[in-house]
Amino acid sequence: MKIILMTLVIALFTGCSPNELLSQGIPVPPINPFEAVSLSFDQSSVAKDVDILFVVDNSTSMNQDQENIGTQFSSFISHLSEANYRVGFINTDSTSIGPDFEAQEGFYGKLVSVGPAGEKYIAPYHSNKEEMFLKAITEQSPSSCEYTFSECNEEPMWSSLLALHKKDSENAGFFREGAELVIVILSDEDEQSIGGPTALQPGDFLLEVKRIMKLNERQLTVITVAIPPTDQACLDEQRNESISGRGGNPGGLIFQAAELSGGFGVSLCQADFGTEFKKVSEFLKGRLLYKTIELEQPPADRSKIEVIVELLSGEKVPYAWVLNEKTLTLIPAPPSGSKIEVKYNKFKPEFLK
Repeated sequence: MKIILMTLVIALFTGCSPNELLSQGIPVPPINPFEAVSLSFDQSSVAKDVDILFVVDNSTSMNQDQENIGTQFSSFISHLSEANYRVGFINTDSTSIGPDFEAQEGFYGKLVSVGPAGEKYIAPYHSNKEEMFLKAITEQSPSSCEYTFSECNEEPMWSSLLALHKKDSENAGFFREGAELVIVILSDEDEQSIGGPTALQPGDFLLEVKRIMKLNERQLTVITVAIPPTDQACLDEQRNESISGRGGNPGGLIFQAAELSGGFGVSLCQADFGTEFKKVSEFLKGRLLYKTIELEQPPADRSKIEVIVELLSGEKVPYAWVLNEKTLTLIPAPPSGSKIEVKYNKFKPEFLK
């Protein structure tokens, strides 16, 4: 202790740094600028707010598909029963002309009333969720094109943006700040029906969604149920089911939107939507699990970061991670019910000045 005090006195009055004192043969006590940090928490059971927007193609060529999908609410929600979900519905139509269509629910991004009291979404507290889901999917009003035989384009991505822009007006009360957002597109055609360079592009769509809703990378997922771009048999099947024989186009852009968001696409030509929707539900549960950890400050030494996950079996395993400044991302999200422990070193306050 006397040596340490003497060293500090010498350093104070001489203005010498520790390295300079060492070069002169004066002993310098070791200085530890680090403070050990240990964090531990349980992986939640998906007790999160999640807003799920279904964008339903309202053309008559989708009638049978709507019936098949409309009975699958229990499958879709099978792994999300613990989440605080809201499920809302619009259609893909933002081109039908006339004030009647612009004011009508479903069109131009305006949510459809689905609840017994005019609610704009399905929530866990509703007792007749399956009936509400079936009605919302299958009773979409057809576009003006069905009556005038004029050209109308399905625009699921553009219609989604219109819905988000109405979050504080016609759609107030559905979209919640801080909630996860899932957009489910059900369509037998692409953006602007045939896609192409003049249509809204997937990257631009995702960026605009995140801008409007102030979302981060983890809070947005797109699931697309459509005709896969390379599935000619599915395309032929859809066109054969349409009245004109021309209904249906591959969903190239909307499949890309799903992939870029971290979601995925499902073929519209499914024999069993129940199985596929259970897979979607399980995937979404994984997306909702806790994956990112905000540290108090960037770690002082990356090599000292340690992440241990205790599985339900009791086994403790080292876990992979990626660090971006002070955001620690676990890869993949630890399973529900597991325990997570994070250890790292941070700088002591006096060394941050």
